[in-house]
Amino acid sequence: WIMLIFLLSPALSLLAISFIVMVSAKVKTFQEAQQLTALIIVPIIFVMIGQTTGLFLLDEVYLFIAGVVILIADIVLLQFATKNYTTEKLL
Repeated sequence: WIMLIFLLSPALSLLAISFIVMVSAKVKTFQEAQQLTALIIVPIIFVMIGQTTGLFLLDEVYLFIAGVVILIADIVLLQFATKNYTTEKLL
């Protein structure tokens, strides 16, 4: 549980927020942005629900590896998003 609370949940939250911002900057309507983000975020949420309810149990090592991989993806995604971010794209 400690690994889920302090490593995986914040990493997934940061990944979701940065992905939503990037998608919102690219699409033209908010409905399209919602559909695209749900397409990516919902499977990740299902994996987390399965882990917390005990549907399948992952070892601490696998949770740590998943957390580190997601943190690396967060860093790459944030660098890409900040490089390509302009306020005019969101307006």
